[in-house]
Amino acid sequence: DYDAQILMRYASFDPLNGEPSLHPALVAGADSTVYIVQFTGAIVPGMLTDLVGAGATPRAYLPNFAYIATVPGEALNRVRALASVRAVVPYHPAYRLDESVLATLFPAQNLASGPDQAVLYNIQVLTPGPSLKPAIIADVAAAGGTMESVTQAGAQVKAWLTRGQLVSVLRSNAVLFVDPAGAPEGDMDVIRQATGAVFVQD
Repeated sequence: DYDAQILMRYASFDPLNGEPSLHPALVAGADSTVYIVQFTGAIVPGMLTDLVGAGATPRAYLPNFAYIATVPGEALNRVRALASVRAVVPYHPAYRLDESVLATLFPAQNLASGPDQAVLYNIQVLTPGPSLKPAIIADVAAAGGTMESVTQAGAQVKAWLTRGQLVSVLRSNAVLFVDPAGAPEGDMDVIRQATGAVFVQD
């Protein structure tokens, strides 16, 4: 059976039946090139080859049967015309943000009032490695934020952002997801126990 639901932390929805309600500040703009591309069924290599041939760049798998992809404006109609593509919808800034931040800073009515203090966030880029890090650094600087750390490997950087700066960075065409940066946690003992490493060692 084909389950047409796009499954995200923000919401689950069938893109052919409309999109979830979005905060006005967190709707994708006309300059956004990041989309959810849902296929007509189980994804086989040929589907991704056709997607690339149409001018898109697959970035991250998204259940069900979808990819978050970079789709330049000139490629959008070609991607939508592919026989293997069921739906193409924007990957809105709202979808890229941790739900606790959404509830605190972006209530349904309007932007929250009160002090707009900078918070340290983890920013996950669309592709691991160094290729999109310069774009993130530039977007944080353009928004007025402050970079905390950048590594060449991996898919994450850290930056200090106010609410307004966060809105700007969420619109970056290099951002996959943003959540608050917490202090390191002592989870390794739990992981070792759960995976059987402690039993093997003993």
